[in-house]
Amino acid sequence: MENLIGNKKEILKNLCDLLEYKDKQYGSAYKTENNVFGKGVSAEVHLCTRINEKLNRIKNSETLRKNDVTDFYCYIILLCKIKGWDNFDEQKD
Repeated sequence: MENLIGNKKEILKNLCDLLEYKDKQYGSAYKTENNVFGKGVSAEVHLCTRINEKLNRIKNSETLRKNDVTDFYCYIILLCKIKGWDNFDEQKD
């Protein structure tokens, strides 16, 4: 089992690096002032909509695509950020 989870910190770091890159390239996906459509929609609703779209794409695709999975995780990270969820100690048994 250790082989499956051994490099989890590297994966998370690389996802965060990708998120920072995309933020610089395209602007913050969670900031409502960047919404072309849906002005006035909260950042949380906007992100949940994007998460739902990615989950539907994953569910309906014949092939699991790396892009869809990484986008999904990046949106989850952004959702945690706007919710202020930066510590998860209470989740440990």
